[in-house]
Amino acid sequence: MGARGSDVTTNAYQSLEAHRTHRRDGRRARLFGLLAVIVGLAAACGGGSSVSSSPAQASRDLFAAIQANDCNRAYALQTRALDAEEGGKAKACGGFTQLSARYRGNTFRVLRVDRHGDRADVFTERINPDGSVRTATLGTKVKDRTWKVNSLTRTSPAAGPTSS
Repeated sequence: MGARGSDVTTNAYQSLEAHRTHRRDGRRARLFGLLAVIVGLAAACGGGSSVSSSPAQASRDLFAAIQANDCNRAYALQTRALDAEEGGKAKACGGFTQLSARYRGNTFRVLRVDRHGDRADVFTERINPDGSVRTATLGTKVKDRTWKVNSLTRTSPAAGPTSS
């Protein structure tokens, strides 16, 4: 009976190990399934990691490109809608050259970003060397997985530094 008791113990142990292995494999399968769903949703929704830059960075890059008189870079940072509004690349480059001279020595700051899905409004200010401040709102949107400037609304000069 001693040998038979040992067989029962071995069988019970093997059964318990099989049950644990089955549960562990089931957990792994559920985990991999959950990961597959998350990755699939991120890809289908254009997850944050698939979009380069940010609305604020696209706005900073545009200002830097204009300030450096880099027409190709500035042109690449805007959407076709803004391009059509400006009259094409040749006309836009002429405008960038004029702005480059005007923006020399200016500082550019992003004040706030209001994001709405694949679109965002970037509220900015440009500070001239004399201390005067101009504000503008840049409309941005995701185009080809990159944030680009879609519109520009200049506002009246903001209150500059006060002298006391």
